[in-house]
Amino acid sequence: MIDVRDLTFAYGNHEVLHEVSLQMPPRAVTAFIGPSGCGKTTLLRCFNRMNDLVDALAEFAGSPIGRKYPQAVKVWEDAWEAFTPFLAFSPPVRKLLYTTNSIESLNYQLRKVTKARGHFPSDDAVVKLLWLAIINIEDKRARERAARRQETGKRSDQPARLIEGQRVMGWREALNELAVAYPGRIR
Repeated sequence: MIDVRDLTFAYGNHEVLHEVSLQMPPRAVTAFIGPSGCGKTTLLRCFNRMNDLVDALAEFAGSPIGRKYPQAVKVWEDAWEAFTPFLAFSPPVRKLLYTTNSIESLNYQLRKVTKARGHFPSDDAVVKLLWLAIINIEDKRARERAARRQETGKRSDQPARLIEGQRVMGWREALNELAVAYPGRIR
């Protein structure tokens, strides 16, 4: 039995399916009939994509790693509903979302700097303190990169440009996709 309840699907602002609900009994032939552009193909693609995801989870569970670490399979199964919406985004957006460690590290260090202060006399004082902290963090990272280069004798990583802004491959595509998916929230 396939039971679909309140399925809504949109391409950006264009909603193709709106709260579709249906039940398909097992071993029955079901036909989708409607005019061109009504969402028949989109509905079938949603079913196919769900099937791909379920197959991927089953494949992981049956893999050598899945058999060796059944608890990892359980973690994935428990988190599957929260994780699968992430897969709806294109690879550039996914990369943007899962490469936030350096941003989190910077935020942690900035929170450490501001936490030691009780209050600030003005907004300018906060801005100056954060700016000096960013300069110190960048200097520390530059020293660490130089030490690594000296140890290995080669440059294995690109120089970070924390102040000017780190270059991210696919940023324009990711930003455009997010602007379409969340209109009015990205400037």
